[in-house]
Formats: sequence, structure tokens, C-alpha cells
Amino acid sequence: MQDDSRMLRIAYVTPYDEQYHSVNIHTARRVAEWNRLGASVEQFVIGDGGRSRRGAISNAIVDFRDRSRLTSAVENFGPSVIYVRWLSPVPGLLMKLNSIAPVVLDIHANDIRETARESKMRQTYMKMYRNAELRVPNGATFVVNELAEAPEYDILAGRRAVFGNGSWVERRASIPDGKPKVGIAVGAPNAWTALDRYATLAQVLQDAAIWVAVCPPDLVHEVQSQVGGTVKVVAAASEQEYYAELASWTVGMASLGLERKGLRTATPLKVRDYVGIGLPTILPFWDEGVSPLADPLVLQLAGEGELPASNIDPNLIRQFIRAAHGKNLSPATCDHISGVSIESRRLKFLNEIAYL
Repeated sequence: MQDDSRMLRIAYVTPYDEQYHSVNIHTARRVAEWNRLGASVEQFVIGDGGRSRRGAISNAIVDFRDRSRLTSAVENFGPSVIYVRWLSPVPGLLMKLNSIAPVVLDIHANDIRETARESKMRQTYMKMYRNAELRVPNGATFVVNELAEAPEYDILAGRRAVFGNGSWVERRASIPDGKPKVGIAVGAPNAWTALDRYATLAQVLQDAAIWVAVCPPDLVHEVQSQVGGTVKVVAAASEQEYYAELASWTVGMASLGLERKGLRTATPLKVRDYVGIGLPTILPFWDEGVSPLADPLVLQLAGEGELPASNIDPNLIRQFIRAAHGKNLSPATCDHISGVSIESRRLKFLNEIAYL
């Protein structure tokens, strides 16, 4: 895909260390695909690790202190482009990185809306440093168009592109029979997962077994406390166990409270797992990668531009479960969100930024 005389060297700078299981699995596959396509990639973690165990302000202090070590490590790698997963501003970091190579941000959330749910101190910090940092990058990629068009990111200069999350899962070969099994997969019981709504729905779906798969398994007891005794919670200790659990389901349910995150649309990793494995899927929100596909085994409860559905008709769900029982999504649906295809296009965009 690339001119060998201009081999792309990507410094992938991320705030997420190995404690962020789902993010790291996806990142590792992305990096492997870039390498397969001829790029040379190295990952660099902002801060000294342990982000998940600290509060936001403590992380901000650690990140600020770590700037020199991080930029020296990136410079020693000699990148042609620096791809930075955006989470929170680190004063002066993007300027330092931009002195080494062009910087592109990887944006997965509306940071202003996220911060609005947090402390006043955190909000003040964002107001003080965010705009100065966002004026620096040479470009940005977004996971959905809704983010790319959000006024909170008007300050960004440079080129923009939208790349939804991709699937790296093989379509299941066999389809389970027996009593229908409906499941939702979670990494953590965040508010937008809406396990409270899921538990309420489970109480009236008498004809199906209702499950939650938790991977990694650390939060299984917290999840169980949120869904009560009507829902069976299973902890997947490994990726293999997790995919085996999903493959045993009849229907996969996406998050039921996306509006709690301040979004209408999303391309969540869990839904990529459902679709990649061939699992008929219920989407309470608009998913740019999956919703437009004409597959009758994707139940779309909100149209493009509409708010996510929060009041779901149980009869509609029952009908869909019956229609989906013993079936797989079409191969074309599974292939449409292939990570291989998406990362090829992302790499081309990064290559164009690197050699403007």
C-alpha cells in the first residue's frame, strides 16, 4: 500500500495501560494490522501506568510530570507521524510532540460532556488547558460523525476523518439451539450500559434465558448487584471464554442508555464482537457501521439522528428473539465492519498527514 522509500513510522501515544483490557485488545489488533500493511509502530503510554487506580486530578499531575520522559522516548523512535488517543489535556504535551512529527488525535468521546459530569476542579482544569492543546494537531480521526461535527471540536485545525471501530472476530460456525439465550456484554457497569433497564426488561422476557458476560471478570459482583437475581452473570476470565460465551447466545443486546453518555450514536467494541461472531443484535441507538445494513437480524430501535430508545417494547423484543433463533447474521454484514478494511483506510489517512 505504501511507497517503501517513505515507510510510515507511527508513534501511538495512549493514556491506556494494560489495566484497560478491552481497549488494549482492540489496540493490539490495530497495531498488528498496521505492521502487516508495512508500517512500523511503537506504543507509548502517557503517565507511569496505574491510571485506573487514581483520580482525574492525580492523573493530570502524573501526566504533566511525565512529559519529558514521554517525548524523549517518542523522539528516539523517530516517527513520521504521532497518533495520540485523546482523553484529557496535558499542558504542553502536544506542542512537544508536534516538534518531533505531525500529530493526529484519535477521538472517541466528547470530553467536554464527559467532564460536565465530574468535579468542578476537573472542569476548571479542562477550561484552562484544553483549547491550547487542541490548536496544535495536524489532524484528527473520530469514531463517529457526531463527534466530528460537535461544536466542542470546532477549534481543531487540520484534516478530519471518521473511522468506526472494527471487528476482529471470526463468524461462528455453529448456531446454538435449545432455549433462546439473550445477552449483553460489559467491561464495566457504566451508567450508559443501563444494566438497570436491562434487568427490568429481563423480568418480562420469560421465554428466554437472560445473561450478562463480564470481561475482564473483576467487576462481576458489582454487575450482579445491579441486575439482581433474574439475570445470570458469567465472568469470562480470558478472551477465548468471552467469545465462546457470545457464540452460545441467540441475541446480543447493545447498551440501553447511550444518551446518559451525551451521545445519539456509537460504534462500541462489544457490538463489533456481536456482529463479527454473527450474532443477531438489538441496537437501541444508531450505529453508523451496522445500522444502515439491510440485515433483518439487526433490530434497529432508533433511526439516524434520533435519540437512543429508552422505553423498549418487550413484545418487539420477543418477536425478534423468535425470528433470530437458530440464525446467524449474513457473511456480508460481518465483513462490512471488518477491522482489516477499516485500518487500511486509517493507515492511508495517517500516511497522507505524515507526508503533506
